[in-house]
Formats: sequence, structure tokens, C-alpha cells
Amino acid sequence: MLATLKNIISAPRIWQLQRRGLIVDCADNQSIRPFRIRGKLSGSSLCVGSGSIVHANINFDRDGASVVVGNRVFIGRSNLVTAKGITIEDDVMVSWNVTVVDHDSHSINYRQRHNDVAQWIHGVKDWTSVPVAEVRLKSKCWIGMNATILKGIVVGEGAVVGAGAVVTRDVPDWTVVAGNPARVIKEIPAIERC
Repeated sequence: MLATLKNIISAPRIWQLQRRGLIVDCADNQSIRPFRIRGKLSGSSLCVGSGSIVHANINFDRDGASVVVGNRVFIGRSNLVTAKGITIEDDVMVSWNVTVVDHDSHSINYRQRHNDVAQWIHGVKDWTSVPVAEVRLKSKCWIGMNATILKGIVVGEGAVVGAGAVVTRDVPDWTVVAGNPARVIKEIPAIERC
């Protein structure tokens, strides 16, 4: 009953997002906070699987970006920031205050970024010099609170990202990473992978 009530309450907000061009494909049995979805929605897409709880801020920084959330996923009050795509597979847990971002936001070259603020005030962003690469969190992984997952990263199946880690390289399946930059500190034994 409560899940149905949540879906009824959020239906008008989802309709408003769809009117702005967001393509929404959500399973019936899920919980999402549509008022936390912002940004460039024209041609962008959000797909949330069954049994998932998504409390994150989702920011589409560029039209046509996508966020795909699998089944039985939990995402606490975190930030998903996309200009291209973020894919979160089944049975993933993302703790509070995690940031997942698929781009560098700005060029490291000052000449290429010096007009960024002046353009933003007019709703314009020049993406030509900003590196962008999709992020993928594979099934059964767990991202600890305050972690940061940067562009182009694949977090492996069953991997654990420690609290506060800054992930700058792919994380192998069934490992634990921690630190800044994140490094493998442990391999998860086969007996603990069920």
C-alpha cells in the first residue's frame, strides 16, 4: 500500500519531467525521489528496475544522457552526475554522500574553461574540451559513504569501495579498494562471494 501511495504521489512530478523531455522507464515496485532529478532532460533517459530504492540527486548535465539502475539496488542520498551515461547493475548498494560522475566538468586548460561561468549564466556549456566517459557499477558491488567514482570507471562485480575512497582506476571483481587514489587492499575469498 505504501509503495503504491509513493508512486501515486510521485506520478505528477514524473509527468512534469517527461514533459521536459526525460524518457522515464520505471518498474512498478520501486521507490524514487523524482524531485531530486534535474538538468538537461531533453532526450535524456532514466530507467529504474524492480525493488530498487533511489534517493540520490540525479543531474543530467547534457541532453541525451542516461542513468540505468538495475533491480534490487539501493542508492542513498548521493549524487549521480551524467553527461553521457551511468549504469548501475542489479543488487548494488551505494551508501550516503557518494558521488558518481562521468565527466571532468571542465578542461584542465584555463584557456578552454575561462568562459565557463559567463556561459552558464546563459544556460550554455561548451563540452568540446571536457573529457566524458561512461561509468558502470557491476552487480553485487557496494560503494561506501563519501566515496567518489570518476569518469570511465568500471567497479567490478562484488567489489567493495571503502568509505571516502576516490576511484580513479577500474576496480577488479571481488576486491576491496580504499584510499585516495583507491587501491586494492584485499581480495574477497570465493567462500564469501555467494
